[in-house]
Amino acid sequence: MKYIVDIKGEIEGDYEILGKYEEKTIGQWIPIKTRELTEEEKEEYPDCTFMYDCRLPEDGEEVLVTTWAGNVSVDTFCRDDGCYFEYGCDEGDVIAWMPMPEPYKKGGSET
Repeated sequence: MKYIVDIKGEIEGDYEILGKYEEKTIGQWIPIKTRELTEEEKEEYPDCTFMYDCRLPEDGEEVLVTTWAGNVSVDTFCRDDGCYFEYGCDEGDVIAWMPMPEPYKKGGSET
């Protein structure tokens, strides 16, 4: 079992557990869920308009994303002055993401 955490500082162990999720499963879309900020979060993150409330990719991880318009593309998840998908997606465009599949290896069973 893995944990969704809100990291509060640089010191290892300085975090708050927000929820739990199962190990990464390749080939399954992970829906993007958001929620409104609490009053405390609004003070702490004045530039944010929402908080993610779901499992998210690791910082710098390339993933597949799908948008509300039905487009699928490769994007990079960033965690610096916030959490966002790097390439050209406006807030709310991405509705789900998926870890990248393993590359094809010749010699495997063909279907």
